[in-house]
Amino acid sequence: MKFNVVVDVTPEELRKVFGLPDLEPLHQEMLNRFREQMEAGVEGYDALSWLKPHIPGAIGTMEAWQKMMLGMMSNSFGMRQESNETDKKE
Repeated sequence: MKFNVVVDVTPEELRKVFGLPDLEPLHQEMLNRFREQMEAGVEGYDALSWLKPHIPGAIGTMEAWQKMMLGMMSNSFGMRQESNETDKKE
């Protein structure tokens, strides 16, 4: 037996149901600080350096993920070429 339940709620209602905190004020504060720094034209301002403390390891993780995907694609391509060469010899 299979039951399907469809619940139509907004993200805010769902957040309240699960008891998650409202992070909108924090989000607005971060955006305001970001905007102030951009408008001030801070010397050497770099959005990446501003976000780095807030997302530790994310940059390295993304690079590692890209290297892993490239390695997988390279290995797959190499295996395909080897199997094609083996098929041609037979």
